[in-house]
Amino acid sequence: MLLEWSAVLYDFTRSGYIRGAVSGLGIINLWVGIVEVFEAWQPARDEPAAGVLAPLDEAPRRQA
Repeated sequence: MLLEWSAVLYDFTRSGYIRGAVSGLGIINLWVGIVEVFEAWQPARDEPAAGVLAPLDEAPRRQA
């Protein structure tokens, strides 16, 4: 109904670029969901995994 109201919006949503971008975001969303499911099935670790910000966690902290 909204697309019938605006011809510009209708043409914009029918563009191959827009449709490809939306499909790409959907594929990324599905991939992240699958990865999260597999990570949830992994057994719990005693130590947290070292992430990208691990060096910042080990940096000395200033005392107030």
